[in-house]
Amino acid sequence: MGPGPKKHAEREYIKYFSQEECPLHYNPKKYAQLVRESPPKLGIEAYQSISRSVQITQPSQWYSRLINFNESMAAWSVMCWVLDLGDRHCENILVKVNNFTIHHIDFEYIFLRQNLGVPEIVPFRLTPNLVHALGLFGPWGRFLNIFEKVLRIFENNSDVLYEVLRSIEWSLFLLTRESMSHQAKYKMRAKGIENRLKLKEWGSKLNPRVAALTLIDSATSLDNLSRMFPGWSPVL
Repeated sequence: MGPGPKKHAEREYIKYFSQEECPLHYNPKKYAQLVRESPPKLGIEAYQSISRSVQITQPSQWYSRLINFNESMAAWSVMCWVLDLGDRHCENILVKVNNFTIHHIDFEYIFLRQNLGVPEIVPFRLTPNLVHALGLFGPWGRFLNIFEKVLRIFENNSDVLYEVLRSIEWSLFLLTRESMSHQAKYKMRAKGIENRLKLKEWGSKLNPRVAALTLIDSATSLDNLSRMFPGWSPVL
């Protein structure tokens, strides 16, 4: 038997979009075609796996896990954006089978999303597979509401959170032994953290609802996803 549709889509994507070409040469229409050729399976396969593992027998049991997935995905998405966390490929996002919450691992590129060889254009990972797993309303239902609430909590506590995150960023600056002449980079990253916490990254302050809509729209944009490095598996 030949390769399945997912492998075929991945192979075709890499053929048309090599590391040397991106992000200068991209094709949103081709990306959309490859997404259609690789139907989302995360939601279906995960729910089936959960059903086998914890013996789900009632619709309410399944629904509670769907809510867990939406809420944990929304909270982690905000954190990934605020922390400027890069390298969010498929192997760095785990799903806990018994309750279907997600957990991120590998924080090597914390505060450094734009320092990757191919900068990540989207604010956090919300590819077609993840959108499909969110359920009927996709990112515009429970996910959006929790996303907005987390943004509001971060904004209301921005001064305290900024001091904590700035300390972590400074520690990483010292641990990586960057030249003191690179302090301008540290200051720029620290300012970026402050702007994201206070929802001022766009030049002017946005209310949490508008900021949530703006960020989700950017994360799911076919134009943005079509620019991503193939190893990030943006088709999935």
